[in-house]
Amino acid sequence: MPTLTPYIILDGYQNTATNQFVPALYMVQQGSYTRNWKRQFTSNVAANIVRINYVDAGPGFMQWDMTLILASFPEYGINLTANQQLNNLAATYTSEYPSAPDAAAPVNPTSVIVTATDISYQDPLGNQYIHNSQYDTDTQTYYGGVFLTNLSIQIPEYSTPQSPVILATIELVQNLKGLAPII
Repeated sequence: MPTLTPYIILDGYQNTATNQFVPALYMVQQGSYTRNWKRQFTSNVAANIVRINYVDAGPGFMQWDMTLILASFPEYGINLTANQQLNNLAATYTSEYPSAPDAAAPVNPTSVIVTATDISYQDPLGNQYIHNSQYDTDTQTYYGGVFLTNLSIQIPEYSTPQSPVILATIELVQNLKGLAPII
């Protein structure tokens, strides 16, 4: 039986003091974690004008949806503040990696346009997905990686200045070889 943890590991940051990569831990809100295997994916592009349908010709791909509680949980090794965790998530989403968690220097996810890059991820069941995208020259696409495809932030009504809490709803998708667009 797998070991269940109440947190995930998603990407990380470079600690400038030790010059080591530190995995970023995030608490998962109880009852919000789902993992789906999919064979079909639909995306609306260009302000919902163009709809693209993808059909996976391989084993299917995985999609994870969950809400993260951005707050300190020292008993689980989550020592960063809500702002520091939010900065790390924004940096992961924009692929603009900070060198260290810094609440005074927030990353503005709307200020930069970047290409999505795959990230390292460990789910609450202990399954690890390592940063490992590969490039297929035939289809000119990357496959094998986990991508942070959606990030939505909410401040719940129980959050206070003395005890700040931020909720981040995220979607992760693993792109496997065989996923090709059908127009």
